[in-house]
Amino acid sequence: MMRKSILSLVLAVVLLVVFAVPSAAADADVDSLLDGLIDYELKNAGAEDVNGWISGKLAENAGNGSEWYIIALSRLGDYDLSPYAEALKREIAENGTSNAVERQRCAVALTLAGYKGEYIENTPAETMGRQGIMSVIFSLHLSNNGVGEDMAEAAAAKLLELQFADGGWALNGETADVDITAMALQALAPHKADAKIDEAIQKALQLLSERQLDNGGFMSYGKENSESAAQVLMALSALGIDFQSDERFIKNKNTALDAMLNFRLEDGSFEHEYGAGANKIAQYQAFCAVTAIKTGALYLADSAPDKEIVIQEAAKGDKVTEEPTEEAFPEYKLWICGGVVLLCAVWCTVLAVKKKKGIKNYLAAAIAGAVLIGITLFVDVKSADDFYAETKVEDPVGKVTVSITCHSIAGKYGNAPKDGIVLSAAEFDIGEGDTAYDLLIRAARSRGIHTEGSGSGELMYISGIANIYEFDHGDLSGWLYTVNGASPSVGCAAYQLSDGDSVEWIYTVDMGKNIPRK
Repeated sequence: MMRKSILSLVLAVVLLVVFAVPSAAADADVDSLLDGLIDYELKNAGAEDVNGWISGKLAENAGNGSEWYIIALSRLGDYDLSPYAEALKREIAENGTSNAVERQRCAVALTLAGYKGEYIENTPAETMGRQGIMSVIFSLHLSNNGVGEDMAEAAAAKLLELQFADGGWALNGETADVDITAMALQALAPHKADAKIDEAIQKALQLLSERQLDNGGFMSYGKENSESAAQVLMALSALGIDFQSDERFIKNKNTALDAMLNFRLEDGSFEHEYGAGANKIAQYQAFCAVTAIKTGALYLADSAPDKEIVIQEAAKGDKVTEEPTEEAFPEYKLWICGGVVLLCAVWCTVLAVKKKKGIKNYLAAAIAGAVLIGITLFVDVKSADDFYAETKVEDPVGKVTVSITCHSIAGKYGNAPKDGIVLSAAEFDIGEGDTAYDLLIRAARSRGIHTEGSGSGELMYISGIANIYEFDHGDLSGWLYTVNGASPSVGCAAYQLSDGDSVEWIYTVDMGKNIPRK
């Protein structure tokens, strides 16, 4: 009996070591990974600690990408997020937000940072559905945190309505996208007790399981990338699913985290695709994914907001303008100024010869000369050909085709071409790191086509092309872009192009449902 007892005790210890240690090791690995991500961000920001990062770089970029880090940090610890909140308040007051989803994202960040106020409370009612599925998802995130919670049922119902038969969701078209499906699951997760919503969740999980690659990763629009794995990790964490033990999400012993870490570079940064180099969006999504693994649902606050913030939004975001480049003083202006001085000298000489002694005659000559010189100095005269001349790409790395169409409103709008073609497919050189936004601006300028938008950096947003604007033809109208026939899940200024890509800008009246799919 004693031997059996000892044997049982040994077996119990062995089982405890075998099954408990990996879990502890997994937790330790997540903590280590999170520490590494924070260290990288602090070094990149030149900050000594997280609070220094918040009051420095994150506050400087408030409204232009800091929101994701603030959302994650709000879940990780008791940090002072007020410098960011005050900076975002100023940014919104001065420049506004460029679209419905951007306003929602800012409102979510403020809510999770512990702030409340009329601007935040009104956001769901004023933005839900204004920008397709993403504006429904983020409206539900707000409602899940008590902001406009009377709209939660409507937002959840709308998501179920937008779900495809295969269980997935997408920005547009009829082909489910991994990223958008995972984002929808994160918003629906708090409502999984509802039988109808749980049924939709299970269908979506089955789709994601089927889409998982043998290395544990996921593809979006035909390419494996780190962000897709990150979004799935966030979705599983929100639903309380252990990605390390649930067989549905383990392929050949590989998990989504294993796949995401394959995109981590030696310096601690993450890239979007293999060999593409560090990418800001891949970086913050990896940060959010690891945070979700550590804390659970990324978008759910632990407590209700208790700090009041008053925000007055600017009527409209800043228009896209190109920064003037510094260049040498144009030679033609020197010749003109010299000519004006010579003309004034001749004028005064003629007055002297004619013995015109009145000071007003000489003063008139001086004033006329000064006005002409002022016009020459401060007015930059360019021909249309010069202004719209195509900017040559130094050291091109490939060629990309771009076109601009508005078939959905052809013949129905004064500025819309009758054939719906603003720019026929044309080929342009691209440089290293060029984005869909860079290409659009280059192509538009080369053809004399107007463009307008707002935001900065990777959050640039195109609101108008060829004097055709978003919302001109309804709440769901605006410009979308596709690459090789599919709509990327990132903004045009964040999507880096590759040789041979085909980019099409399309004006849609229903957030892309009218866009033909290839």
